[in-house]
Amino acid sequence: MAFDEAAHRVHMTGSDSTGLGRWSWILFQGKHNHFTRVISAYVLCKSLDDHRRTVYNQHRRFFHKQGITECPGKLMHSQLIQQICEWQRKGERIVLLIDTNEDLSKMGALQMKLRFECQLVDPIKKMYSKKNQIHPPTSLTGIIPIDSIFVSSNMKNVVHGGWRIQVEKSLGDRSLYIDIQIKSLLGKNKFSIYRHSARRLICDHLKVVEKYNVLLN
Repeated sequence: MAFDEAAHRVHMTGSDSTGLGRWSWILFQGKHNHFTRVISAYVLCKSLDDHRRTVYNQHRRFFHKQGITECPGKLMHSQLIQQICEWQRKGERIVLLIDTNEDLSKMGALQMKLRFECQLVDPIKKMYSKKNQIHPPTSLTGIIPIDSIFVSSNMKNVVHGGWRIQVEKSLGDRSLYIDIQIKSLLGKNKFSIYRHSARRLICDHLKVVEKYNVLLN
């Protein structure tokens, strides 16, 4: 969602072109072609063949019809990375909010691609590593962190960032957040409205005054 000042800078919205809902995004446009794309993504979990109603098997059937037999999870990894790199080549800044379903306390396959191929950083991890703190488990019943927020390196100095400790008061998993300066997001601190200067009647031009009086009457 975008609201207040940022709402007026939404250039475009969209989602994964397959229609499977793997990710969606909002593209903000600021001053001087300053573009920032905020992406929300979910990486599906691998499931057994006999669990036909799972998201994993839904995606697998979708790609099998197109002759693609690759694991849907690995396919999403490569397609998401490819898409982010394409946006970056256009000069866009990236904010990626993602459920990786991967142990982020270790350097897994997806995290490596995000960090080294897309050059994205985890500002929360960067902030709390200095305090010798580690990410808590994502869910109340879990033991590892699988959710995170990655940003372009030139947006890594966030104002605040962290996670909700009390999972039971959250809507689902433990909520993560970062507070980014509006200048980083939109390229400028404030967007001021400049009023036009008033066009006043030139009283020493008789024809102008006469025309004005005719229109006025």
